[in-house]
Amino acid sequence: MLWICCIGALFFYLAGIFAADVYTAGIKKTARVKAAIQGQWNKDKFLLIMTLWLGAAVACMAYEFKYMVGGVPLLNRNWEIARLYSPEGYLSRLIHLFGYSFMLHAIAAQVFIYSRPRLFAPGNLPFWAMLGADLFCAALWGSRHTLFIPLASGVIAFHYLHKRLRPSHLILLGAAAALFIGAVGYIRKTSHFEESDVDYREVLEELGYSARYPVLDQVHNTLAINFETFRQITETFPRFEPYRYGRQTFFAFYSLLPGKQESLGEIQNRIWNTDFYGNLTATYMGVPYADLGFIGLAVFTFLFAFFIRHLYLRMNRFPTIFNIMIYSYFCYHLILMPYDNTIAKLNLIFDLLILSLLNLLARQSGASPINTKGGQMS
Repeated sequence: MLWICCIGALFFYLAGIFAADVYTAGIKKTARVKAAIQGQWNKDKFLLIMTLWLGAAVACMAYEFKYMVGGVPLLNRNWEIARLYSPEGYLSRLIHLFGYSFMLHAIAAQVFIYSRPRLFAPGNLPFWAMLGADLFCAALWGSRHTLFIPLASGVIAFHYLHKRLRPSHLILLGAAAALFIGAVGYIRKTSHFEESDVDYREVLEELGYSARYPVLDQVHNTLAINFETFRQITETFPRFEPYRYGRQTFFAFYSLLPGKQESLGEIQNRIWNTDFYGNLTATYMGVPYADLGFIGLAVFTFLFAFFIRHLYLRMNRFPTIFNIMIYSYFCYHLILMPYDNTIAKLNLIFDLLILSLLNLLARQSGASPINTKGGQMS
């Protein structure tokens, strides 16, 4: 079933892309006046909004560290556990979401910087400083994704806004990202197992690795464990557990209902009796499969492929700074698909509201379309 799902997912992804191309081909081209109206952001307005936003995000994060997490995760002796803090209650979740929004802030800052003719012009220095502050906040959480997400989105924005990257550049950046993920994962796991006087290299050997190159082992393990978890999900639903019929795909909405709402990771811990301290991610396929099996996986994959392709074609036709930012934002969700289903998380709705409000307040009416240096987007 694992192989059926993987091959089927690829088929339905390609089908979704093809359907988006057919759908878009039937739409008459809209006048480019829309790009002229929404093409740029007013620098002064944007600077004010970004300054207030960063101040509020840092304040929320500091409050969370002091009163909710119990300290800075990166400075905690067992930061593998401390970084996984999960808030309870509406107010706590709102504080967490806004305190975590430095990642989104970093994406917006990079999009604006890369849309400027000169990256290091004096007027861009405040935004470079904000980007540095965002990445510093990301490091304090001690999680790989807090750094990976804004930087991956930034690379995509750079590619379409400032300068086209060659395939060789993308390969090198991908290799560097993989090594970064493996190195941080290895250091974090080593610190965690040292608390129990266990050598993490021995753990890797028990898992079947040689442990001669532990960082590379960690890279492989980071991806392989997700497919192994998904394999167990295919053996669990619906044989031992009934399908959830949408509760996991739309968990962002269900999580707001009163009472405890189980995420897929919590369901797995309960039914498998694993008592895992984190979240056993099951690629993006785990969520739709738990809802409706292969049918749910096929429909979810098709719709997401249609959506992401439609975003690309819209960005290609109307290369406004907002359209490029939204496409860059959703591309990181695409990149993370072999790891987790980030589409089903509550922060997606929060992020889109923030980005839409940012564009509404900062856009410059009557501006000329942005001049991307990346050439033709096709």
